[in-house]
Amino acid sequence: MLLALGSLPRDLALARETLLAALPDGGGDSAKSHTLTSLFEERIAPEEPAIWESEQPAEERAESLVRLSLGLDALEAEACGPLLAGGSPTAADGLIFPSFCLYYEALPSHFGWEEWTDEALFYRRPRLHAWFELLRTETGAGRRRMDG
Repeated sequence: MLLALGSLPRDLALARETLLAALPDGGGDSAKSHTLTSLFEERIAPEEPAIWESEQPAEERAESLVRLSLGLDALEAEACGPLLAGGSPTAADGLIFPSFCLYYEALPSHFGWEEWTDEALFYRRPRLHAWFELLRTETGAGRRRMDG
């Protein structure tokens, strides 16, 4: 098995639900938040199973990860900081942040998305990096495990 993450889809859903419930008024529904949420749901989330599905053929997995990276590039272009949709937390932050915790943990260690390479999660995505570090600091989530 690539990752021991059998309950990962359920855990991501629970984390999203928890974050969205903690947002004032459910995070609002600004046009920018809706755009970011749609982009995530249409271009990024469908590629996430490549991270945890070990039976996926290597070539298909590689293609999914390329599409995930291109989706992240599009998200970077749409983000307007300091949070994804501006200065206040929105539903986009609550929906997308749990996935970034997964990417931060899994992509470098299992797929070689090392810092300072073109495949790096944040190397070419400074807005997403600043956003992730802000939320990671505020929530205490997304800390890499030290397994050895």
